[in-house]
This record gives sequence, C-alpha cells and structure tokens, in this order.
Amino acid sequence: NDTMWKHLLNTSNGPFLEVGNTIQFNHFDKISNENFEKLMTIIESTNLHVNNRLIFICERTSEGITSEFYKELMNRMNSISFLLPTLRERKNEISAILTMFLNKVNIENNTDIIGYEPNALATLSQYNWPGNFIQLKHVLTELVYLSKSLYITSNNVNSVLGKQKIVENISYSEDGMNIPFNSSKTLHEFNLDIIKQVLDQHNGNQTLTAEQLGISRTTLWRYLNK
Repeated sequence: NDTMWKHLLNTSNGPFLEVGNTIQFNHFDKISNENFEKLMTIIESTNLHVNNRLIFICERTSEGITSEFYKELMNRMNSISFLLPTLRERKNEISAILTMFLNKVNIENNTDIIGYEPNALATLSQYNWPGNFIQLKHVLTELVYLSKSLYITSNNVNSVLGKQKIVENISYSEDGMNIPFNSSKTLHEFNLDIIKQVLDQHNGNQTLTAEQLGISRTTLWRYLNK
C-alpha cells in the first residue's frame, strides 16, 4: 500500500539502506508507474542490487510474461530470469509438492496430519489447480481443519474441490463476491451461498443465474427449494 511504499522508499532511514538482505517483491507486475520509477532510481543510485539480493516475482499468462515493468526491469538491470512452471505443468512432481505443502500447513496451524488416503492423494494430484500454489495452500488448510483423523480423506477432498469447481464457474462482478470460509458448512450449503449471491447480482433472474453458474434451471430450482 502507499504507506508501505513511502516507508520503503525513504532515503534517510528506510530498510533499503541496509546491506546483505534478500528483498522479495511479490506481484511486481502490479506496481504503479510512479513507484516503479522511484524504485528504479533508488536501485540505480544506491547500488541496492549490489549490496542486497533482489527478487522480483511477476505473473506469467498463457502468452508469457507481458508486464511492461518486467521488460523494463530486464532492460535496465543485469538480472537473471527464472521461469517457475505452474502446478499443472508439474504433474510428475505434484505428490511431492502436496507432501511439502502439508508439512508447511501443519507447522503454521499447529496440526499433525500425517498424510493422505491413496484416493485423496490421487484426486488432488489430478486436479488442474487454476489458482496455482495459493489455491493449493488454501485447499490444504481447509482439509487440515476438516480432518478428524491423521489422514486427509477422499470424502473431504471431493467436498472441498467441489466448492472450488463451483467458484471457478463464476464470472465475478466488479466488486467481487464475499464467500466467507466456514469449515462446518456442507458442499450443498456452500453452493447455496454462491447461488444466492449470483442470483442477487442478477436481481432474482434465475435464467441468467443458471447460465452464469453453468447449471440448468432445474438444478438451480432444486438448490433453492431443498
């Protein structure tokens, strides 16, 4: 935010005056033009990139990395570019990644889930993960909270991924949708929350709501009247 950037770009006592640190900028393609120019000026005038290790992370689309900031960064600095493939491009590694992230989620939430039932691991490995690593961590966190044993079950995986697939079919409004996480809700209840919000966006028009959610009007009617 603006306050953080003001702190970072402070040339009298900001953190960029330190030496020997690793500074990572996530979502660097979202930086504003003004902050980009200020940052580049500080880097070039103070040798920030010589005294510290700088990591800039930009999002890659299907057409490649198209951020103008990324291109300008590569032109103005002696940078090395690493392409980090998405989860769906690492199918042969997904089981190991799922184990690694489960350990991370256990540490962060003080839980002790040992692993996955075979069918649960297979289902998670075959999922497309359109939200990449952020989605993976969110899903595993929910699965850990739902787990009643030392292993993540296939039933819980199907339920959580079912929610994810419903959300993927939604074209979000300009203001987005607010679907709060509640681990006690069933898949039906979660779907109903989404249906009601989409229905409200369309002022009660069930035909438009069904089209946006990719379901039939009959299915929509069953959800609303169950």
